[in-house]
Amino acid sequence: LAKSNGETLQEHIEKCLQVMESLRRDYPHLLTESEWDLLRQAVIAHDLGKINPLFQKCMKRCMETGIFPKIDWEQWIPHGQLSPAMLKKNAREDEIEQIILVCAIYYHHDREKADPDMMRSYIGDVLKPEWKKVQHDCPFLKKQSVRTSYYSNQVEMLPTLDRDEILRYILIKGCLNRIDYCASAGRLEIEESSLVDGKSVADYTETFMQKQGYALRDMQCYLKEHAGENLIVTASTGSGKTEGALLWMQDHKGFYTLPLKVSIDSIWRRVHEKMGYKPAVLLHSDAKGFYLTQSTDRNKYETAKLFAAPLTITTIDQLFQFVYRVNGTEAAAAALATACLVIDEIQMYEPDLVAIILYGLKMITQMGGKYLILTATFPKILYQIFDEKQIPYQCAPKSYYGDVTKRHWMKLLDKEDEKFPIADIVQQAKSKRVLVLCNTVNYAIEVYQQLQECAGTDQVRLLHSRFIKKDRKRLEQDILAFAPNDPNRKPAHGIWVSTQIVEASLDIDFDVLYTEMCSIDSLLQRMGRVYRNRWYDGNGKPNVYVICGGDVQKRCSKIIDPKIYEYAENAVKKYDDMLLEESDQRDMKSEMMDLVYDPEKNEDIRDSKYVKKIYDKWKTIEDMDIYQYGRKDSETKVRDIRSDTVMPLSVYNRLSVDGTLEEWEKRAESIGKEEQEQRAKLHEEILSYTVAISRYYADGWKLERCNRLDAIWKYSDMKLCTNAYDAELGLTKGANGDDFMI
Repeated sequence: LAKSNGETLQEHIEKCLQVMESLRRDYPHLLTESEWDLLRQAVIAHDLGKINPLFQKCMKRCMETGIFPKIDWEQWIPHGQLSPAMLKKNAREDEIEQIILVCAIYYHHDREKADPDMMRSYIGDVLKPEWKKVQHDCPFLKKQSVRTSYYSNQVEMLPTLDRDEILRYILIKGCLNRIDYCASAGRLEIEESSLVDGKSVADYTETFMQKQGYALRDMQCYLKEHAGENLIVTASTGSGKTEGALLWMQDHKGFYTLPLKVSIDSIWRRVHEKMGYKPAVLLHSDAKGFYLTQSTDRNKYETAKLFAAPLTITTIDQLFQFVYRVNGTEAAAAALATACLVIDEIQMYEPDLVAIILYGLKMITQMGGKYLILTATFPKILYQIFDEKQIPYQCAPKSYYGDVTKRHWMKLLDKEDEKFPIADIVQQAKSKRVLVLCNTVNYAIEVYQQLQECAGTDQVRLLHSRFIKKDRKRLEQDILAFAPNDPNRKPAHGIWVSTQIVEASLDIDFDVLYTEMCSIDSLLQRMGRVYRNRWYDGNGKPNVYVICGGDVQKRCSKIIDPKIYEYAENAVKKYDDMLLEESDQRDMKSEMMDLVYDPEKNEDIRDSKYVKKIYDKWKTIEDMDIYQYGRKDSETKVRDIRSDTVMPLSVYNRLSVDGTLEEWEKRAESIGKEEQEQRAKLHEEILSYTVAISRYYADGWKLERCNRLDAIWKYSDMKLCTNAYDAELGLTKGANGDDFMI
């Protein structure tokens, strides 16, 4: 037996071989002839360790009872680590290929290494008699004997391979994982078809544009003509970036990445619902919960996790953990080796993540993948890194712009008290939609309360990241309804106070922006929340007001390099009280960006912490040994997870009183181990009452364990937070605590 559903080892291997043939048919040039043969051997041998009598006993017990039996885990040896014992010493004539074959099989599951002495004894005493019963005609497998060393010396040699050999291993191991996962899920094709009624996503995009009465813009024509090439393209809001990226993909497998989940959901709805391209899938940390609520699309999440969809709209953390050479992440690398990858808004990422992305792009392109960086602004210092690290790219011949070339009139308010002009904001809000953006949650709450006192509670709303998911979702829907990016919207007026979370996550369009000074790329993103696709002349009146000064810098000094902040403030001062132009004739926003990040305009950027962090991170990644880190380590590093998931005590008490906790307890007890969908639904429901709080700025948070929550959701590491929470202000923090929770 190979599976608890009764599938035999022979049946599973035959399915895997069929999936492998579909991979070879779809991507014949992905591997060399020798590598395809190596992969075939790995597919045949990867599960042979399942002949282990203990494994067979467990499978039979599962078939009979539906329950995995209790076993002595100290005596359990992962089947992948047993499987190489059946290989011949010369299964591959090439020494490196033999190491790759052995290690791809040995590591095809991420399991803790068994004790070597126990392995040798177990293989000789227990596995050998079972192997003698197996009949096969594979010339690369032993007939009746086994190798009690299980090629442990070659397993230990994996870290000694050079970078090109490790990359080759990652690709082959990733292919093996993809094949195994697909076959185990009952799929015999490695990919779902990219064509619907004979039409690709690019065809759907063009049809959609024609129905809307849109002709292809210059940027879209360029991307269509240079489909599948490694490109860096800058294009402003309103230039049709999303459609251009889809035209660049043509009928190839595609991954479209954005920095924020709300942005991803918006793009998915655009492609899936408005364009009608149904094979597009979502993949991010909340995608499972989303698909569980869609009764007709539940299998889509499995398709997304298998990287089998023709178009996956996702976050970087779902793909780029392979950069850390972590076991189990190679499948993503192998999928990207066959795909066209879009990186949208690269300037939104912190330097560490920029380094991870660039290192990943080098690996992907070496394996055969292609990428498109499509961004409103591009830090030109990155070209230096692309060149030094030999990452292939070509730049579009120019930047591209939308039809609206004048949208923002910027005015600096260098006030002595460095506070927002509350009375002026309230006055503007009597006839306009006004957005106020702060650099910290604490200050956003303070400004919100000041505005309420002056304008009245019904005129001011607050949104930041310290609301529980349930409340935050409601607030996001409210702000979208208040200021939709829709030329036919109804008149409205009022004030929303928020933080960095609205920079690129919500398709909103306000009339006036008041914002604290921040990094130049963030400032330009914030401007994009007002007059998104509308002309503005203002008759000499600004629609963007920027508060700057020492207190503002102090509030964001722990996140933004003080020098980068200084460069940004000096840059915007040159454009104070000006109507900013974005056109072929002059792009004043790019000029501001270049005053910070272009080494020809600002030589000091070469020695900044921003650049140093990128180089330091690159070197750290480059010097890592394969499998030096575990899966949890890589998730933390790539997702930048430095937070705790907490449930506010007031929310917990309310759930206890209304019986919700008791209902969760009953559901948790009744859900069997095999009922993964029901368990996932429960977890998603629990998470809707939680919020993530930063570990970096731990002062001011009061956290404690909760036995009741631990019992309902084991290993969740969820805590109770005794700080005050309400649906109006969110989770509040002590005045003495550090604060930059966006």
